[in-house]
Amino acid sequence: MDDLASDNPLPRSIFIAAFILSRAPYGRAFSALLVTVAAACGPDSAGPLPHLGAEVPVESALATGQIVMNEIELAAVARPAIIPHADREHWPPVYDFRSEPLGVEASMQVWGAIGMKTFGLEVEEGDQPTFRLLAEGPEGKTVLFEKTGTVDFPPDEWLPFRVTVPTEIGSHVTLRFTITHSPKLERGAPRTLGIWAVPRVLRPAHTDLPNVLLVVLDTLRADRTGLYGYKRDTTPFLDRLATRGVTVADMITPYPSTLTSHWSLLTGLSPPHHGAYPKADVRPEATTLSEVLKAAGYLTVAFTEGGYVHSLFGFGRGFDLYHNGSTKGLQDFPGTAEATFGLAVDWLTQHKDSRFFLFLHTYQVHAPYNPPAEYLAKFETGYSGRWASSYPAKAAFSINNRETSVRPQEIAHLGAMYDAEIRHLDDSLEDLWDLLQALGVLDDTLVLITSDHGEDLLEHGWLHHGTTLYDPALRVPLLMIWPERIPEARRLECQRSLVDLMPTILTLLGLELPTTIDGRSFAEELRGGICSESRPAYSELRDSFHKGRGDRPIASVRDGEWKFIAHQSPGAAELFHLTPDPGESQNLIASGKERAELMSAALDAYVQGAPEAFEPRGELSPEVEEQLRGLGYLE
Repeated sequence: MDDLASDNPLPRSIFIAAFILSRAPYGRAFSALLVTVAAACGPDSAGPLPHLGAEVPVESALATGQIVMNEIELAAVARPAIIPHADREHWPPVYDFRSEPLGVEASMQVWGAIGMKTFGLEVEEGDQPTFRLLAEGPEGKTVLFEKTGTVDFPPDEWLPFRVTVPTEIGSHVTLRFTITHSPKLERGAPRTLGIWAVPRVLRPAHTDLPNVLLVVLDTLRADRTGLYGYKRDTTPFLDRLATRGVTVADMITPYPSTLTSHWSLLTGLSPPHHGAYPKADVRPEATTLSEVLKAAGYLTVAFTEGGYVHSLFGFGRGFDLYHNGSTKGLQDFPGTAEATFGLAVDWLTQHKDSRFFLFLHTYQVHAPYNPPAEYLAKFETGYSGRWASSYPAKAAFSINNRETSVRPQEIAHLGAMYDAEIRHLDDSLEDLWDLLQALGVLDDTLVLITSDHGEDLLEHGWLHHGTTLYDPALRVPLLMIWPERIPEARRLECQRSLVDLMPTILTLLGLELPTTIDGRSFAEELRGGICSESRPAYSELRDSFHKGRGDRPIASVRDGEWKFIAHQSPGAAELFHLTPDPGESQNLIASGKERAELMSAALDAYVQGAPEAFEPRGELSPEVEEQLRGLGYLE
């Protein structure tokens, strides 16, 4: 901290505050280039817009240390933002940032947010910052937006805004974003700091690109849903919804844990190439789905439930708004989907006329299992033991470490609780769908519903996930819906990986793929409803939070009919013929040595280049650490 502060013109107290705001070392700093990209296109633009905030005024301010660009979180919402800088001797009361001249169109809007960060000091009268957005053109100037903190909005929260740029002041305008702080602030000890979220210019839609809705139902394994043949009535709504689109028979995650699988899903890269493992402090430099869609003119928004998809792990990159969910930890995970979906609907109600990419994530099915009694009653009666009404995620540690034994009745009960959570989530999804239909956004929306990984339920002696590479942990559902663009009531009887989702989405939209990508699009197969080729799916497990046995699986390859699992210990490999043995109960390694050797060689090539060891991660914030502990990732 001292070394960093010594090279920075901020007073030490300001620097520490900015350091905390940016969540360094986990946060990703925003350079001038990112500001250029972040503001380049509005969600309804016909093409690239002039780069708001990318010209000399902002660049020179960066060069002279007048402003800082970073990802800022207020009230659980992270946004790319501009923070005023100050030197050690002065705290200038006014900051003024200008755009380059922008061509004005009818109904053109500026979208953004403002915030006021306090520093644990009581805000006195006159301390509040005032924000103004002005438009200046050949025919004059006008104030588009003006708010003062604590008077017009509370501290430590974002105040979103959308304003229309008037055409009366000329065909071209310059936008000015000002912050006026109190001149009475003590030097080196400000009570408040005004923050502009990086703004976007929105223009009337001139493209036929659809909205994109990506819903990730964390920890949902495919074989516990009706659309994948489960006999229990866990997903009646999803089963009906499947008649409107295409499902993929075997969708495989490249890693059975949230952090790593999401990075693969959102970048199209395999874990060995993006390197973001749970115990590695890596933020991939790869282009994300949100960055590509943002550059294409989408308004990019996420509503998540934190944990290992918290923005401090880098996932906020490319999003105009990234909601991290509750900061209160364990007690808030049960029943969270309804609240998370509700936030998304509230946002869509205000922005349904924009071209949006909406990422929704929920831990509803993830442990701790705590389903409402009426849902549990649908799947079980009669159990009255230690986990009768709820199952804490931390119990998996003692079970996997062989410190606690589990009786057959309890295994069945845990499965019933998991099923009840799925049914509860299915009802919440139905409510969400009804609200989206009422808003009128679904007819022009590409919808993807999937999961990041599954869940082991003691089929092979392990509970939770991040413990094995068997199908209960790796096989996830995928349902894709796009009215009149992809078939209805189709099932692709083939195997694909989550790394294939990003290129598939971009190909469907007609957008260019990043130059570095591992996944391969199956867009044409979706359109045709028929699989054209067989592809292997690779998965790995670089480390585990559970230490129940010395030997552990490290990688697997699945070609649809056969599956090979390599282990840390020589001679412990497994080979399964999945067609007659979908439960992976008969290890054929002794009789299938030739096949195993070929699949082992393929695995060696797959994991080549992956890190051999992990450096310890820096200290987590108390809120996120509590979330991860509540989810069973930390003891």
